[in-house]
Amino acid sequence: MPRKRPYRPVSREGVLDPALESQLVVTDAPEETREEREERAVFERFKELDDLRAILVDERVRHFLWRMIARTGMFAETFTPNASVHSYNAGRASVGRMMWGEIEEASHDALLQMLSAGRAQRLEQSAEAQRGPIRSEPES
Repeated sequence: MPRKRPYRPVSREGVLDPALESQLVVTDAPEETREEREERAVFERFKELDDLRAILVDERVRHFLWRMIARTGMFAETFTPNASVHSYNAGRASVGRMMWGEIEEASHDALLQMLSAGRAQRLEQSAEAQRGPIRSEPES
């Protein structure tokens, strides 16, 4: 396999720019084939998902990720007449959908656990809201 030619920074006139000469890069490493790049990408993706599976075992991590997803506004309407606010809301929701997708791909069971825990929490908050504030009886 032929050696890679170094990148030679030149000016518009075609003259080597001495200020950029330190950026010359020469490599003897053979170029990676397409199959090798694809295999490496698959391995890296597997490792990412394996790392996520390892931390999703912890209930505290699942609670934290659920709170972060909820704070992105993924479940809320993102539209507003103000274009800047709408863009901001849509970006936040996009991050939430990305997190949701990563968790779902890594461990569907962990996502289901997060959903049921989130539902239980919402039901508990709803019941507390219906009961109203706790009032203490005045002492005689």
